[in-house]
Amino acid sequence: MPAAPERRGGGITLTLVVACAAALRLLRVQFGLPDFLEEAIPFRLALAMTDVTTGAVDWNPHDFHYPSLSIYLHFVVQLMVFGVGLLAGAWHSWAEYVLSYTIDPTRMVIAARLVGITCDVLTVVAAWRIGERIRRGVGLPAALLVALAPVLVTTARSIYCDSVMTALAAWSVERMIAWHGSRRFGDLVLAASLAGLAAGAKYPAGTLVIPMGFLIWRRFGASWIAPWLAMTALAAAVFVATTPFALLDPYTFWRDLSLEGGHAATGHLGSIARPSFLFHLSNLTASLGWAGLALLAFSIALPGLGRERRSATFALWLALLGFAVPISLAHIDADRYLAPVIPIAAALAAGTAVGVLDLIPRFDARWGSALATLALVAPVLPGALGAAAGGAGSTQLEARRWCDAHLPREALLLQEGYSARLPGCLRMQEARGEPAYRRASAAVRARFDAIPCFHVVALPLQVSGAVVSSLAPPRKPRVVVPVVAHASELNRVFYDPRLFAEADYVMTSGAVRGRFEADPARYPAECALYRLLDERAEVVTRFAPRAQTAGPEIVVYRIGPGFREAPEAAGGIDPHWWAEAIPAAYRRRAQELLAPGQNEAWAGADSTFAPPPVWVQSLAPVYAGTVQALAAPMANELALLGRDEPARALARATLEVRPGNVEASETYAVCSGRMGRWGDARRATERTLAAAAGGVAEPGLVLAHARALAHTGERAGAMQELQALSLRLAENDPVGREARRMIAELAQGRKAGPVAGANP
Repeated sequence: MPAAPERRGGGITLTLVVACAAALRLLRVQFGLPDFLEEAIPFRLALAMTDVTTGAVDWNPHDFHYPSLSIYLHFVVQLMVFGVGLLAGAWHSWAEYVLSYTIDPTRMVIAARLVGITCDVLTVVAAWRIGERIRRGVGLPAALLVALAPVLVTTARSIYCDSVMTALAAWSVERMIAWHGSRRFGDLVLAASLAGLAAGAKYPAGTLVIPMGFLIWRRFGASWIAPWLAMTALAAAVFVATTPFALLDPYTFWRDLSLEGGHAATGHLGSIARPSFLFHLSNLTASLGWAGLALLAFSIALPGLGRERRSATFALWLALLGFAVPISLAHIDADRYLAPVIPIAAALAAGTAVGVLDLIPRFDARWGSALATLALVAPVLPGALGAAAGGAGSTQLEARRWCDAHLPREALLLQEGYSARLPGCLRMQEARGEPAYRRASAAVRARFDAIPCFHVVALPLQVSGAVVSSLAPPRKPRVVVPVVAHASELNRVFYDPRLFAEADYVMTSGAVRGRFEADPARYPAECALYRLLDERAEVVTRFAPRAQTAGPEIVVYRIGPGFREAPEAAGGIDPHWWAEAIPAAYRRRAQELLAPGQNEAWAGADSTFAPPPVWVQSLAPVYAGTVQALAAPMANELALLGRDEPARALARATLEVRPGNVEASETYAVCSGRMGRWGDARRATERTLAAAAGGVAEPGLVLAHARALAHTGERAGAMQELQALSLRLAENDPVGREARRMIAELAQGRKAGPVAGANP
């Protein structure tokens, strides 16, 4: 094996390859902006680390679905952007920085995307060096394959942990091979440290200790255990140094790590029934080409490798399998998971190609690298150029612009995930009460206030994991009972036509719709809703991906009488609609454990708030974590639009399961008051106040209860509560001002009228 990877002219060639890789990834670095629809978890967690009020940094991310190194890296990058903007006068505090991100995230997002692009460039260099350490002339085709890989191009210009992990993993492997050839102890220490850093970026890189152990065994023979354990301990120590709250916050760490393991085992929406092997094989083929894939398979059996090269090749295969096997067996189709496989596979395929040419008698080895490069790169070049050019436009951005121009401001829009990013009226209203807005300058607040908002409700999407309920039978230990085997089975709750009948427009996204329609047997309710929209609603516009316009197909429907008069959509929202999705097996089991012999059905009129069956009460945590994500915002948006009856129905759905929920109680009381049903408003607020007995009642809830008292003949009680509120709240508090206004009205002998908004 060559002791050093450099060769004559290699520096210039490598520079050109790196420039090519960077250009391909920078071409669409502004993809989708100013709309920003990526999950970008490490970036978003990094922005949240600094308290906008005090400026204090909380180094605990409180989220360990990913380790912390990428989060800290993005935090440092955002601090740099903040510092530059501070000097330039773009913002004057972290609060203004956060609010500016909400207004237009372009500068922050581009800086975050440059992290992935930089890491990919480093991966290209690592692939070159790994290739050259295997065999002279392998570096060029290996590096070019990595530079052109479509999966890496699209992953690098998005904000994931994968590009960071891939760069660190590739350099760890390079140092392992370097140590194998030179026996310099420092190379082994560096390889172990880089493996720990890679695992600190994303957990799968922990498998790098396997190829490292193999090479240590080849070097030390029977005495290999001690040095391998020492290097593994070093890698673990580096991991802990980059994710320190794995030890300092162990409960959260193990909870999130277990959730990630369950996510991989049980699958993601749309890929539940099968492992992802074929999906990743297809993407690997697109990155290596058929010739590269065949050469990769042949790499371990190439004759004439010699002992040293064969050991290095076997170690590379162990590293490759450490990343490839888990993602192939998992039930998640995400192309970025293939990222760490590609540089190792590219080095092996390129090494085999050059090695095969070297076996040809009287063949001039100087041409081996050039011919291998041509044979490997030509098949993947079109895909690379397509991946780089894609994203000149975005269907989500087109849909957003259409909404700005055509969607009525008083219309209610229901939209699926991965469609247009629309600022909701309620969310904008909430933001004005948050510290970032309050502490920003008047100029920045004015920019925020100028953002047009919409009455929009996003449909929640349950994608992974089982849903269970912990039951406490009388005088017996707790029992964990499955509700549904996979969380995606609860999505049918959100696709009830009666909910859609209350909307004015509906926006579907192919990213969600395609997953449901690919498995109609598993998702019959969702597919039936799509058919009803196509048959009974009006297609207003459609945005489809094109040559350079990326994103899912987005369809906008107008809901009219044709849809609302359909039998499935007629009748209004039933507050019990969500319980229809709960399997009968759970109902029976919960009823048997908690109240054997009692009736499983609901009882009581709409105005009485009769307790629901115990099996329904047992689902309060499940409801809070799933259904309420739709019921609460939709109730509030309907209330803001003055559509009181459906808003009441959705608020009641929450109150039946969670009687102490203040937001639902306030919404129900306001809507009931506007309808003249003050008795209902009084009963709802009294139930919620009783549930909060012993604590300080929410001022808005007390105000709603006082108003209901005044309208049901309890003027003295209303006056008492209002006077207590006026003393409790400051002069500039909106609830306090309303309480003092109502006191004046009651003192004059008039009843305090209902409010116009959803929140008193």
